[in-house]
Amino acid sequence: MLELVVEFLFKSSVVLVLIGALCSVKTLSAAERHNLATTGLAAVAGVAILVWLTGIGGVPGWRIALPEQAAHLVPPEVQRPLETLADAGTAATSAVQSLQQSPPVVAWWSWVVVAYVAVTLALAASTLAGRRRVARYVRRLPTRPMPKDTVKDIDFRVDACATPWTWGIRRPVIVLPEDFDTWPPDRQDSALAHEMSHISRRDCLVDALSRWLCNVFWFQPLVWVLWLRQRRYAESACDDAVLTGGGDPCDYAETLLTIAKSNLNAKPMGLAAGSSALRARLRTILNDDTRRSPMTFGKQGILATLALGIMLPVGACSVAKSGNGIGGHDRIPASSYSIELSPDDVAEYEQRLAEHPDDIVTRTKLIRHYARTKYMDYGSKRAQAALDAHARHLAWMVRHAPGAQVLERGPNSSVAKRINPEGYVGVAAAWQDQLDQQPTNTAIL
Repeated sequence: MLELVVEFLFKSSVVLVLIGALCSVKTLSAAERHNLATTGLAAVAGVAILVWLTGIGGVPGWRIALPEQAAHLVPPEVQRPLETLADAGTAATSAVQSLQQSPPVVAWWSWVVVAYVAVTLALAASTLAGRRRVARYVRRLPTRPMPKDTVKDIDFRVDACATPWTWGIRRPVIVLPEDFDTWPPDRQDSALAHEMSHISRRDCLVDALSRWLCNVFWFQPLVWVLWLRQRRYAESACDDAVLTGGGDPCDYAETLLTIAKSNLNAKPMGLAAGSSALRARLRTILNDDTRRSPMTFGKQGILATLALGIMLPVGACSVAKSGNGIGGHDRIPASSYSIELSPDDVAEYEQRLAEHPDDIVTRTKLIRHYARTKYMDYGSKRAQAALDAHARHLAWMVRHAPGAQVLERGPNSSVAKRINPEGYVGVAAAWQDQLDQQPTNTAIL
């Protein structure tokens, strides 16, 4: 579980950093940056799915092989004391584990899962409560006649604030100030064009979906950073739509500044903005070199392909040692080390291995299961059967897949000589056979 979370955090950070760098390219318009940021947030969900699927072996991955470092040879006069100390440590560990007859304690990561679910539900409840509060507020506002040259499926309402703002997904609502009719015609046209652009671009829907992604992946801070940038890009894209529609940059900048001064409270998808964001928008509006081209289906396809080109290789890759020529087997899914097997599962897996003995993932699951079971009810027939099965599967793994990842995990690959002498001899003989075949292989040594 922890390995999957760390893997997701690392891979999602790589994707988000790359998407953020692409959004900073000056030759992109605000609409293109907004679409790229939206695609990047969606790519985070894709990375999470890929990490989970590759973790359970659902989809094939690719591995970045790292060179194995050469092992330092230990002098013989030091080797024997080390072996004696290792045997003593193994015996002490086995004795302590055999005395643990208390009921199993919930793993620490279970509490992490509980905390994650609790925070996610709290964020979801807060989001739902906020949306319901705004929806009730909008429904109570008085309606007003629809201005000329506007779409019929849009409702217009009146609010006491001085900033026009937009709300709604299925049936959009544009909320106008009470004194909107007293505004100069140019200012009215600019404000309506800005809000109509939000509706035509479906910014309310995109913003709502992005917020839910933030709720799910709240523990990834870069998701929140990209979401805030996405909202700023949406405002700039609507500014560009006003200017490309024939608006004068100086007049529109004055309109934006006047409205922002009148109402400092930001509303959902409105013209209001904070001081720093407002200064950035004004500079962009007055800059004649700013690229203001809108999004097209062709550009969306190109940006989606680019995001997939980043997400798929990053989400499916893994970093592992090269194995130094002792097997080179694919990475074993992390879930294989933490899975709980029922007696029916054990029987099914054993039958599967009888038919397909080269199934490394299934054998890894059984090794992990027997490694945990052999210390339960110590001295019972069940524990003894687990000891024998554990040593038998380890010996097979050493003989046929000495580079398997499960052999690198001490609790899973260790056999106590005093508790299971026959199994110890079998596994030691398997390693000795490998050493006889490859006497110069430092990894086996």
